[in-house]
Amino acid sequence: MIATANHQETLDAIDEKSEIGGRATAIIVDSQSIDPSFSDFAKEIHERRAGIPIAILADGKITIHGLDGKEPLPVQKALISLANSWRPEDPQVTVSGPADSVKMNEIRGTLERAGFQSDFVAEPTSEPTVKIKGCDPLINPTKTDLLRAFNIISSPTNGMDHRYDLVIIGAGPAGLSAALAACVNVGLSTLVIESNLLGGTATTSINPIDNYLGFPQGISGPRLARLAVQQIRVLNQTDFRLDLRAQCLRKDERNPGRYIIEVSSERGSEDVPLSAGMILLACGLKPRDLPLAKGSHIPDRGVYYSALPCDRYHEKDNSVVIFGGGDSAGRAALLFSKESRVSVVATYGFNRMSLRLQRDLEDARIATYKTHRVAGFVGDHQLSKVILEDVSSAPPRTLPIAATSAYILIGGTPDTKWLCPNQSGRRRGELKIDRDRSGYIKTDIYLRPYGGKLPFETSLPGVFAAGDVRVNSLRRVGQAVGQGVAAVASMERYAIKHPGILDDEDSPAYSWLRH
Repeated sequence: MIATANHQETLDAIDEKSEIGGRATAIIVDSQSIDPSFSDFAKEIHERRAGIPIAILADGKITIHGLDGKEPLPVQKALISLANSWRPEDPQVTVSGPADSVKMNEIRGTLERAGFQSDFVAEPTSEPTVKIKGCDPLINPTKTDLLRAFNIISSPTNGMDHRYDLVIIGAGPAGLSAALAACVNVGLSTLVIESNLLGGTATTSINPIDNYLGFPQGISGPRLARLAVQQIRVLNQTDFRLDLRAQCLRKDERNPGRYIIEVSSERGSEDVPLSAGMILLACGLKPRDLPLAKGSHIPDRGVYYSALPCDRYHEKDNSVVIFGGGDSAGRAALLFSKESRVSVVATYGFNRMSLRLQRDLEDARIATYKTHRVAGFVGDHQLSKVILEDVSSAPPRTLPIAATSAYILIGGTPDTKWLCPNQSGRRRGELKIDRDRSGYIKTDIYLRPYGGKLPFETSLPGVFAAGDVRVNSLRRVGQAVGQGVAAVASMERYAIKHPGILDDEDSPAYSWLRH
């Protein structure tokens, strides 16, 4: 890939680098950088490299010239995906600090999941620092600090003590679509809290989302999340707090129809209560952990629970072990094999990978252990070995593999344990939500007795659930978005029947439903 500033630099690069003539796949150009007319520009390009496609980026849209329909679909999709991800207006970002620190991995992951590219400078003795061109450096920033610096979210309009009409727990597709519908359709004052990632698990996918309506060439999870937040912010009626984790629910003593949500902060502050007239549980899934014996884990460094395209470059020349039997694990293995010395997929108990991916792994000469499981990790402060166990032998044989990184890609479990505390750890007045054996939240017809619950309403009145956290979820972005909107429709019906739960006199819903 060669970057040029204008059409003349593009022509000069092709002239100077003769090898481009046989290797160039496409040229992507911002329409504003073309000095002559497009037809003249295309003619000059094709005189040097006949038949090369030219992708024109103009006014946020991408058009491709020179594709005659004979190119393989993956080439077309890759070209459009690359063009859509190229945003010349994005700021230049440099991240510096210790290369192997937990905080550095968190910062780089946050930037990647937000859709921003960054340069990395290893400085072992300094604190993690993010430098954005034209802005003051951010030292040891939180996820919220980063997203505000890039103007993805803004500071909340209201304080923590504000009595919101609706609090949404989770900023994935279900939570974001509900936030938009709550503003547009009902006029509810809304707070969205999230302790992990803006966009939820959709931002951890190693591939673009290609089954969501309206994006024929697919869209990345981070890009979809940014567009959703941008759309919500236009209405100026929703606050975002992305450094809070919900701890428990209890009734509001001032207004028994409302709820109190106790939360903890990413910055380590004491629990602070949030007040909500209604609640949407859209907390999604958390990565599934390995069933390892006590003491087999190592602290943080070197063991990860998601794989992103940027990780390929962080793992250059490393030895990587990937555990998982689904397509995500297979694609991650193929990705890392381009930069890493070794990639191993251990698939015992999770053999759901497509046959095509299995053949691709064989073609790439990636060792695949189909009868093994991870028995433990070795390393003091950094992973050095992964211990595999062959369960096809009796007794099971162990196989140590040298590794600097291990990626655990075995799906997720619902993030709902906090909604069903045991008696010994239960706080005063803490409420429980009905769940199934796997921890998924039961709603409406899945509750026994049914009792006339509204669609998406849980066992607690005025508390709703949507997305992957709900019983019988398909784990698809389209379904999560639809459920978020449908849950808000039920909230409107609930608020009409119980208008006393609305305490925010400035919200449109208050003046409409209480007067």
